[in-house]
Amino acid sequence: RYKKADKIICVSENCMLNFNKAFPKLTHKEVVFENIISSSYLKKKASEVIDFNSYLDHYNGIKFVTVCRLTIHTKGLDRLLDAAKKIKAEGYNFRLYIIGDGEDYTLLEDMILKGNLKETVFLLGEKKNPYPFIQKCDVYVMASRREGKPMAVTEAQILGLPIIVTNYASAIEQVKNNEDGIIVANNDEGIYEGIKRVLDHPQLIEQYKNKLQKKELGNEGQIKKFYSIIQ
Repeated sequence: RYKKADKIICVSENCMLNFNKAFPKLTHKEVVFENIISSSYLKKKASEVIDFNSYLDHYNGIKFVTVCRLTIHTKGLDRLLDAAKKIKAEGYNFRLYIIGDGEDYTLLEDMILKGNLKETVFLLGEKKNPYPFIQKCDVYVMASRREGKPMAVTEAQILGLPIIVTNYASAIEQVKNNEDGIIVANNDEGIYEGIKRVLDHPQLIEQYKNKLQKKELGNEGQIKKFYSIIQ
């Protein structure tokens, strides 16, 4: 099917490299074209007045958040809950908010209940506008086993949140490790260590936020590249 295409679009340089390995005869058709994100639009949406749940609006500890389709295996939500359970058992006080819906919602509810995490992990469900909720939190965490170049990471950065991500294909293109976020090993231990590092050193949050303020994250200019591709 790729042979019939005029162009093959890859969302990042690393995704293109991986595609090259799988289809070396198609390199002449490949183009890198990132997902378009408007910083001004995102910040406007984040400023909308939302009726927050009291457990989000009035909690003063460190708040972690993730936004994804609730598919446990791909998004690594099982690993995220395991890390939360382990860290809570060690006496840490924090909260994790999961925004999204999907086929594993009920399974996640059961895992939260069985893991004694009802006061630590909260399923907020799908939100038409998740940005005000994200902006109320302190750190965005993504525990995915695999990703391309997820828009959710850049969106959270635009809203000023430092990122903890697993080392997926394009992680180094989105996060400067130990400068504006943390890239952890793509396994259970890595996720646990990343979250715990922030809890042990909360000053990192402000350090990373300061770095993010200097980072150009919107890419509306990519639309010109799109026009050049289709001409």
